[in-house]
Amino acid sequence: MLEYKRTMLLFQGLIDRTQIFAPIKPGIMLNKPQTYLDGSINFIYDNEPALGTGHESYDEWRKKCNAKIVRGTRVYFTGGHRYGGQKEWCHEHNMRYGNYTVPDAGVYSVKYMLDEKTGVAIYKSTEEVYVRDYYYKGLESCYQPRKRGEGFKIFRSSSEVINYDLLSLADIEYFLQDRYERRSYLDMMPVLYGLRKERLAELEWEKGFVANLVLRLGCVDTAKAEAVTWQAIEWWKRKVIWKRPIMKEDAKALRMITSRVRRVLKGGK
Repeated sequence: MLEYKRTMLLFQGLIDRTQIFAPIKPGIMLNKPQTYLDGSINFIYDNEPALGTGHESYDEWRKKCNAKIVRGTRVYFTGGHRYGGQKEWCHEHNMRYGNYTVPDAGVYSVKYMLDEKTGVAIYKSTEEVYVRDYYYKGLESCYQPRKRGEGFKIFRSSSEVINYDLLSLADIEYFLQDRYERRSYLDMMPVLYGLRKERLAELEWEKGFVANLVLRLGCVDTAKAEAVTWQAIEWWKRKVIWKRPIMKEDAKALRMITSRVRRVLKGGK
């Protein structure tokens, strides 16, 4: 990473302090893609003709995951700030009132699909809303925190959105280390690093859940019990329309997953 930064600084210095690349549009900053989206800079990828690895490309993987985004799917959103254009992410309800705020990076649930390509996800807005008759309601101010979630548009085709429920930690690690996909780094890295952070945090909770459940069951074959429990966790998270992590309803998850694991270990389905 340090080597890449040094190279970028070298080229930035050539752009700013020399005439080597003249004539060139002023104001170009290599660390800000929005300054050269008009084609002012042409990146040459000399490894593209090289023999591939046989693994599906990042774009193919992302499109395959996003094609299955439906109502209730959890998606990871990078925050929509990369190009500085926030309006495209806002729900039409917000845009009607001149509200262009965009949620931070994180995992959100899709409330409904506007069409086959566009959905609306829900986030907790930090903005305050005006309350009528606030004085008679015993409120100190007419502006109060918003209680209901707000919606914002998500697009299956967007590089800043990916289906969180179908991700594989192995795939994330693969693409983070894959130099063959360098031409897609600007699109890949914000998503992959965010995905890995979210998935690792959820995985730590699930590991503790599995260890606790196997201990409660007192099975002789702990390896089989652990494998069945991991399968049951995935079943529980995806069995309903609204996908959810086990920590959201841990008591209910423990009850249902325990029942399923016991049934499978006894030879059931």
